[in-house]
Amino acid sequence: MYHSKSILGATADFTTDMLQLSTSPFLKYPKRNTHKICFLIHSLYKQIMLKAMISTDKIKEDLRTRFIGRRLHVYDTVSSTNDVARALALEGAEEGTVIIAETQTRGRGRAGREWFSPRGGLWFSIILKPKIKAREVSRITLTVGVAVTAALNRQFNLNAEVKWPNDVLVNGRKVCGVLTESVTCDETVKMVVVGIGLNANVTLEEFSRSLRESATTLKEELKKEVSLEPLLCEIFYHIESEYVVFLKEGFAQVLSEWKALAAFIGKHVEVTVVGRKFRGVAEDVDEYGSLIVRLSDGSVKRVVAGDVKVRIV
Repeated sequence: MYHSKSILGATADFTTDMLQLSTSPFLKYPKRNTHKICFLIHSLYKQIMLKAMISTDKIKEDLRTRFIGRRLHVYDTVSSTNDVARALALEGAEEGTVIIAETQTRGRGRAGREWFSPRGGLWFSIILKPKIKAREVSRITLTVGVAVTAALNRQFNLNAEVKWPNDVLVNGRKVCGVLTESVTCDETVKMVVVGIGLNANVTLEEFSRSLRESATTLKEELKKEVSLEPLLCEIFYHIESEYVVFLKEGFAQVLSEWKALAAFIGKHVEVTVVGRKFRGVAEDVDEYGSLIVRLSDGSVKRVVAGDVKVRIV
């Protein structure tokens, strides 16, 4: 297991930011005391890091997986855990390697949208190497969505559900998103990086006003903070379980589980695809993870990628 401080765009002045110290008082001290000042700052920094950083030791104690999470890279701040994971995968990192960050400076969701990643959330990426075709990558997204939803429901007795294509909802609001990125060669997948952003111990006040309308957090729903390490272990366990089922038995079982968790199926929805909107009834999700929508004129539209909004009628 690995424990690092920063990589790929990490802030260089973390100590000053975290301690909220002004450097001006130290200017009064003679140069001969500089080493004492540095030692003081370093000691305080270590105390904060020990308290704030996700503990790899605690994860190791509770881990029930064979390969997911067995190799961990934990950072304070990164630009994006998916970027770090991709770089490590290209260097030969093993399947199941997980990259975790306390914060992301350029976290992203689908279509390059900014993903707000403050301290207290779970921002991590998993390296997978499935032997699948490029057109099957969307199945990984749905598989992970099922796993995260199952983990939340089991750990906290919630009624979390999935929303196409990559969201996990609690009480109709987004608590988690999944971003799947792949590297392919001749239509064969070489690796998949699955990024997961879970709003855990975050307050709604930290979100922008526009996000507060559609987002929620575990802290908000449970009215308390949650222990991150056991939650991570639960998520790792469910992801590995669903992933193995997908690889060994095919996608049918996973898709059936996903549909059972998708409350929007059968409801009127508004779908946005590349800026264009249309409405209809969400009838199904097919074997490749595409959304099937029946329009008002009775025709059926297959949507490979887009945004879905459930419409109350």
